[in-house]
This record gives sequence, C-alpha cells and structure tokens, in this order.
Amino acid sequence: MALKRLLPVYNEDEDFIVMLTDEARLTSLFDHPNLGRVYEFGVVENQHFLAMELIEGVDLRRALRRGWSSGERLTTTSVCYIVEEALRGLHAAHELCGEDGKGLEIVHRDISPSNIRLTFDGRVKLIDFGIAKAKLNRSRTQSGVVKGKLKFMSPEQTERRRLDRRSDLFSAGVVLYYALSGRMPFMGDARADLMRAIREGTHAPLRSVAADCDVALSGIVDRALAKKPSDRFASAAEMADALAAWRQRVAPGWAQSELSGVLSTMFAAERREDSALYASYVDGPIEDTVGGGTQSYTCLVGLD
Repeated sequence: MALKRLLPVYNEDEDFIVMLTDEARLTSLFDHPNLGRVYEFGVVENQHFLAMELIEGVDLRRALRRGWSSGERLTTTSVCYIVEEALRGLHAAHELCGEDGKGLEIVHRDISPSNIRLTFDGRVKLIDFGIAKAKLNRSRTQSGVVKGKLKFMSPEQTERRRLDRRSDLFSAGVVLYYALSGRMPFMGDARADLMRAIREGTHAPLRSVAADCDVALSGIVDRALAKKPSDRFASAAEMADALAAWRQRVAPGWAQSELSGVLSTMFAAERREDSALYASYVDGPIEDTVGGGTQSYTCLVGLD
C-alpha cells in the first residue's frame, strides 16, 4: 500500500486535517476498478495519514512528458483510452450515494494529468479526491478562494459558481486537448489573463493543433469544452461512450495490453531501478525526506 500524510507544516492545521478526513470518508466508499482505493485513515504519533492502494506505474503527466521528450509519444488511441477509463471512474464517483440512498453530488474539482494514474499493465485509475466537493464534507471553501489547478478549471469554477459534475467534464476535455496536442486550449501570461481566456471559452480547434485528430474526435473535445454546462456531455459515462465509439471505429483491435507495452518500454529503466531497490531493501529506520524534491502540489488559489 501507499501512505498519504500531511506535511509537518500542515499537521497541526485543523482545516487540512478536516480535508484529509473528508477525503478518507469519501474515498472509503469507492469500489470501482478505475478509482484508487483508500483502506484506512489513522493517526500515529500525531501524524495523520491515509493508507491507500499502491498503484505501481506513472501518472499521465509524466507519461506525456516522457513521450514528448523521447519522440515516442502516446498514440491518439492510447490517449483516448486513458481518458475514457478515467471517465468511467469519475462517473462512478459522481453516481455515489450515501447510506440514505441519496446522491452525494461529488465533484472532483481537480481533474488533471497528474491525477490520472497508469499502471504498467495498462490499467487507469483516477486518484486524489482531496479537494472534492460532496454533501458529506465538513470542510468548506473560504470566500474568495477556489481549489484546484487553474489551467484545468471550468469557467464556472474560476467564477466560484455552484458546481456540478459537468465542471469535471470540462476539465476532462482540457486534459484530452492537452494530451492530444501538447498545448493547453486556454493560455495567458498572467493568472488574470488565463482566467479571462477560460471564461470566454475561445480556443484553437483541436484539428488545427493535432494533425492525428479527425472531425469526430475534435467534436468530442469541443463538446466537453463548451462554455455553457448545458452544452457539454450530460455525464462522464456519456463522454466515455463517445470516446469508446470513436476508438472502436478507428482501432477496433486495440487492447489494454498495447498501453501496457508502451508504458513498459517507455519506463523500462525506472522499472529495473525499482526492482533493484526492492531487492536491496533492509528493514530498519527510514530517513524522513518530507519536503524534498520538486513535487507539484495542488494548492489554494486566491482570486481576489
């Protein structure tokens, strides 16, 4: 399993503890092959943590960057399959009900390449519901603050309007556009410029920046990126079905094993290093390395 814990600077912060507790309560209800599982929430020596499913692989962001730098980028079919599978998990989360049988009205709010995990055997799992909105949450977003990664936000999310599942579909459309073209649909030199571009909803047609995309696939992306929620897909399942139909038409023999082969080849060196590390592991005290590295974190973004 993997352990997710709060950084020391936040371990005494009640707001962050509540957010982690909300994530544990929510994700413990998940039971879907395209969603990361959480097994337990606990506190050891005042350290709050989640015990989670270990998903051996890489996230979509890393896979895309490796492909672009090596010249062996993920194929259009692979990208569509990945987003399609993530959408299956997202739909299961959107449809989740509480003990009273009523929908929990979950909105992930942080759909992005770094939160789509790919295993080396070709499976896809949506992770990190740490800032998800749901009826059972105790945490509440402060006035003037929006949670998530700005580049992948829907227009209504940047405006702090009430969100529903269609906001996540917009973010999925941004992920698809970015993964297929290598560029973001909405850009700006400053945060205010980027928010303005997202709210205006104008972007270059996918076909003009991704030569491998045909009219049908471009139409799927355009629908997901519609400015008005009512013009988007009604559900993640509907968007996933559209991608599946496109994939079956252009690559009917394509299978999950092909994604596994691509990832295994792309990250062969890292897999060998991991195997050697596991083989050399000796049980004993482990140095605390929290705070090191250059990991990218989702943070609170003030809009005022």
